Amino acid sequence: ENAEATVQPYAWGFRNAIGIAWNRDNEMFIAVNGYDNAAGRPINDYHDGTYRVREGAWYGWPDFAANFSPVTDARFKPNSSAIPPTYKGRERVAKELHFLIDHKASGLEQPDTSLILGLHEVNSSPSKPDVAPEGWGDYADHLFVPEYGDFQWITNPLRDKFAGNRIVRMKTSGSGEHTVHAFIQNEKSGPGSQQGRLGEGIERPYDVKFGPDGAMYIVDFGSHRTSLKRIAEGHFPVEFDKGTGMVWRVTKVK
Repeated sequence: ENAEATVQPYAWGFRNAIGIAWNRDNEMFIAVNGYDNAAGRPINDYHDGTYRVREGAWYGWPDFAANFSPVTDARFKPNSSAIPPTYKGRERVAKELHFLIDHKASGLEQPDTSLILGLHEVNSSPSKPDVAPEGWGDYADHLFVPEYGDFQWITNPLRDKFAGNRIVRMKTSGSGEHTVHAFIQNEKSGPGSQQGRLGEGIERPYDVKFGPDGAMYIVDFGSHRTSLKRIAEGHFPVEFDKGTGMVWRVTKVK
């Protein structure tokens, strides 16, 4: 049998979907890693996104930014040296970002901004979220999203400060706010290891889950470093420090 033929698309147009979760009204939410300002098709985006998922909706990739503005907007233009030569047929065209989809022929339009639940700082890498249970009081039914953090120069060579390395929350009810609230973060931005506090603070949080005991559990990948040696060897250029990963348990103060 053809197993692939049994799979049907529910929603599409996500650049790099990492995790999904549902609230008590059975609404689906998804965390997405957005564009990189790196060689290939560099886009100087401002955000990564967390979205409401609506059946049949298109979420803009590869031609709309995290906030659903067209990537051809001048504010997203990267340094021209990062844009490879572009040709139409044999004719070389200007070094600018172009749509990859023929929107007139496809009938695709700008995605619906009401589908945006929250906008994170670009390269913060929102990952596997979960929704807080009733026992979390005012935070019940809020979506908690781990921000894994940036990959330094790999995803954005011009980045000069940390992004992510924290847990954030946002309301799943209502619409139009797009506000991401910090919930757990280190005293300074960035992973704890960069502040001399390895093992005492958040490093690379990847997954949040609420347990049957009502506590929040956070899977933290631990410390890692970029490695030119691994690039030379043909590997993904990140080297993880063994023994630094951990699981955090978060409960309310009694």
